[in-house]
Amino acid sequence: MRVADVSIRPNVRRSDPDWPPLGVAGRARAVISTAADCALVGAVIALPWSTSAMAVLLGCWALLALAAVGWRRLAVQFREPFAYLPALLWCAAAVGMLWAEASWSDALGGLRPYHKLLAMPLLFAHLRCSRAPRWIVFGFLGSCVLLLALSWLQLAFPTLVLDPSRAPGIPVKDRIVQGIEFTICGTALLACAIHALLARWLILCALCVAGALLFLANVFDVAATRTGAVLIPVLLGLIGWWYWRWRGLGALIGASVLIVSFSFLVSSAFRDRLFETASEIAQYEASNPLTSTGMRLDYWRQAVHFVAEAPIIGHGTGSTQRLSEQLTRNEQPAASVIIPGNPHNQVLAVAVQLGLLGALLLCAMWIAQWRLFLRAGTWPLVGALLVMQNVVGSLFNSHLFDVAPGWIYVIGVPALAALAAAADREFIGAGASRQKTRATWP
Repeated sequence: MRVADVSIRPNVRRSDPDWPPLGVAGRARAVISTAADCALVGAVIALPWSTSAMAVLLGCWALLALAAVGWRRLAVQFREPFAYLPALLWCAAAVGMLWAEASWSDALGGLRPYHKLLAMPLLFAHLRCSRAPRWIVFGFLGSCVLLLALSWLQLAFPTLVLDPSRAPGIPVKDRIVQGIEFTICGTALLACAIHALLARWLILCALCVAGALLFLANVFDVAATRTGAVLIPVLLGLIGWWYWRWRGLGALIGASVLIVSFSFLVSSAFRDRLFETASEIAQYEASNPLTSTGMRLDYWRQAVHFVAEAPIIGHGTGSTQRLSEQLTRNEQPAASVIIPGNPHNQVLAVAVQLGLLGALLLCAMWIAQWRLFLRAGTWPLVGALLVMQNVVGSLFNSHLFDVAPGWIYVIGVPALAALAAAADREFIGAGASRQKTRATWP
C-alpha cells in the first residue's frame, strides 16, 4: 500500500487477504459489509434503551458480517490471543457441561452468558477494515447523551416518569446499567478534554468537561451506585497516570476523592446509599438478615466455598444455583441465601463453574486485550478505560454475563482497538510523508 492510501482508507491492512474487493463478488461483499456496519451501529445506539432491538440488530449483523468477512480473514484473527482467548473461554464452558452438577437445561442456561464472547473474533475481523468503529463510539455516546438529558428532565419534572414502578431519573433498564454507561462516557469525555487542552482546543475542552461533569454527577446523584464510588477514582487515576505518570496519578486520585466527598455532602441519595451499606454490613455481622449487602457477602462466601471444593476444573457449567440450593438444605452456616445463578463477581462466577483454569483464561483474556491499548494516544486511553472498567466493575458484578455491560465490552474493545491501530497507521504515514518532503526540498 502506498503511503498516500493510508489517509484514504486508514483501517486497511496490507495483510488483509480479501482487500481490495475485485469484480462483482468483491463489490457485493463491500455492500454486505456496509449493511453489517449499519446493523452494528444501530445495535450500539439501541443498547442503552432496548435489549430486544439490540438483539435483533446484532443477529442481523452477525449474518451479514460472516458473509462479508469470509473464513480466511476470520481465521487470521485466531492467531492473536486477544481474539482466540474469548472463544477458548466459551469452548471451556461448553466442555464444562459434561461434568456439570446440574440438569442439561441448567447447563445450557449456564452456557448462554458465554455466547457473546464468540462475537469478539468476528468483531475484530470485521472492524479492522471498516469505517464503523468511529460511528460505533460516537453513536453510543450520542445515545447516552439523549438518555442523560431524559434522566435529568425526569429528575426535574417527575411527571415525565411514565412508569410508576421506576424511580425518577432512571428512564430505562436499572440504575446499575445506567451507572455503568454514564461512568464510561464521563471518564472518556474527561480523557478527551485533557487531550483537547494539551492541543489548545479550548472550546472542545470546555464542552468535554461539561459533558463529563453531567455524566458523573448523574452517577453519584441519580444512579447512586456503590460501584461507581470505587470505579471512578480508579479510572481517573488511570487517566492521570496515562498523561503525567506519578504526578498525574496523585493529582487525579486527589481530585476524585474531592468529587466523592463533594457528592457525599451534596447528594442525599449517594449519602443514604453509603450509610445503608455500612448499616447492612453491621447487621450482617450481627444477625445476617436478608439485606442487599448481606446477600452479596453471602454470595461471595458461598462461591469461595464451592471453588475450594473443586478448585481445578470447577463444578461444571450452570451448576452455581444447584450447589447453593444443596448447601442451603444442608444448613451450612454460609447458606442463608441462594445464589441466583452467579455470585456477583465475574472471577468467582467463572471459577465456580470452570475452576481456576477458567478463571485463568478469563484473566488472560483481560490481559491480552489490555495490551492492545498500551500505546500513546486518546483512543488507546479510552480503550484502556473500558478494559479497566470491566475488570474493576467485575469485582462487584458479573459484567460479562450481564446483557448490556457485557455487550458494551464485547463491542467496545474491538472498535477502540481498530481506532487505535488506525491512528497509529495514520501517524506512521504522516511521518513517512514528512520524510519524503524533506528529501524533495533541500
